[in-house]
Order: sequence, then C-alpha cells, then structure tokens
Amino acid sequence: MDKYKLYDQERIQAENLMEGLYRHEPDGSYTLHAGYDYLPQDDLMCHEFWKRWREKMNGIRKKVNTGELSPLYYYQEKNFLDARSFAKFLGVSYWQYRRHVKPKGFAQLKQEMLRQYANALEISVDDFLTMK
Repeated sequence: MDKYKLYDQERIQAENLMEGLYRHEPDGSYTLHAGYDYLPQDDLMCHEFWKRWREKMNGIRKKVNTGELSPLYYYQEKNFLDARSFAKFLGVSYWQYRRHVKPKGFAQLKQEMLRQYANALEISVDDFLTMK
C-alpha cells in the first residue's frame, strides 16, 4: 500500500496523473488511488486464484477425511510445498516421502517421524493429525 499514494479525483485529473482507480481494501472498503488500469484486474485474478485454492483445499480435506489421502498431502498443498524440496529439507528420500503421502504409508509412520513432519510445518502433532 505504501507505493500507492492516495489522491483525490480532481488532483488526478488536473495534474494529468495516472488514472484514478478505486481499489478494494482488506476491510471491504474502497479507496481512490492513482494507478494503471491493470491493477484492478490483478485484484480480480488474485481473488479468483484464492477462491479456486479454497475449493481445492476443501476437496483435499474431504479426501483426507474419507481416507483417500493423508494429512501430509493436505499440508503439502496448503503450504505450497514442492514434494522433492520438502523431502530433501526433512532429510528423507523422495520415494519415502511419496509413500508417507499415501494413507497406508502415513498410518505406519512412527511418532518420531510424525513429530519431524509437524516441526517442519511449525504445528503440533495433534494439529497435524486432525488438520486444524
């Protein structure tokens, strides 16, 4: 927000500055900014992206609850983690990590490995298992 100065409509028109645009603020209000016409489209694209992401996450949550996927996959997607990079960060091989993403492999994880995943995700083991 600091790179966009607030202007009134008359000043924008009088000084022939950038186009006056109303931007949607996080609190739901609209404020007048000087900007370019692509900025509101960016807001709409971001809104559409997050809408689709939430729908995707709800679908993944349902699959975890029905036993089709493991909570590890949910957190991988939720945190935009690359499977190979995350496995390398944890010090496990990629094939082990892929096995843990599946419900059968996840069910066989020992408490220490669950703790390692939870610590890497910066959540408690209980939250990890219940997807809070």
